[in-house]
Amino acid sequence: MTILEQIDNHSLFNELSELKVEVDSLLNDEEFIAELDEEGTELVNRVKLVIDYIDNSINSSDSMLLREAHLNNMRTHINNIKVWLRNKDYLENQNNRNHLNNALNNILDSSVYIPLTTRENIDSIREAATGFRRSIGMQKFGS
Repeated sequence: MTILEQIDNHSLFNELSELKVEVDSLLNDEEFIAELDEEGTELVNRVKLVIDYIDNSINSSDSMLLREAHLNNMRTHINNIKVWLRNKDYLENQNNRNHLNNALNNILDSSVYIPLTTRENIDSIREAATGFRRSIGMQKFGS
């Protein structure tokens, strides 16, 4: 499997999608939300914001600009967050809240390795990548 295929097929993409569904489900669970204190509500909302940010950033970047090691690191933290969210009593324990916040911080720290996603950057990166791939394809197949 090529490096590009390893990046494109990385399990992080599926993990992020699953986590987004889980977070949305929690946020729509009125009973669960009613039991949260202010800090717990902020924490669940932070999870939602961080996961949406990472998902948008990664899916807006060209695969050639991502590194498997960073995706692996982020996947580890995503899996930890999934475990904590499934175990809803994490919100009752300050130590568990700190661990969840640290996992979110680590994901954000890893996000510095995702290229900036301004519209101009996205368009120019895609254009450059498409042109590069096209030229490689022409050279490879002699057309």
